[in-house]
Amino acid sequence: MTKHPVIVELDGVKHYFYVSEYPHHDEVRCKFNVYYKGELVATFTPDAHHILHLCENYGNLNPKTLNLVADQIEALHVYGFFEQ
Repeated sequence: MTKHPVIVELDGVKHYFYVSEYPHHDEVRCKFNVYYKGELVATFTPDAHHILHLCENYGNLNPKTLNLVADQIEALHVYGFFEQ
C-alpha cells in the first residue's frame, strides 16, 4: 500500500503525515488511513459527495488538525492522486 505525504500547518508549526487508501472501498472499513511518525492516528471515509468524515481518531489529534488533514486528502483525491 502506497503512502502519500500530507503536510498541514497549524499555529505556525508544520505537521507531516502520510495517507494511504484502500483502492477497493467496501463500506466495511474506512477508505483513508492517516499516519504520523509511522503510527496510525486517524481514519476517514468519504460520503457520496467526496466529503470526508472521521471514522476514528486513534492519535487523539485536535479537531483543527483533523480538519486540515481531511482538506488535504479531499484536494488530492479529487485529482486522482490516490489509487482508483
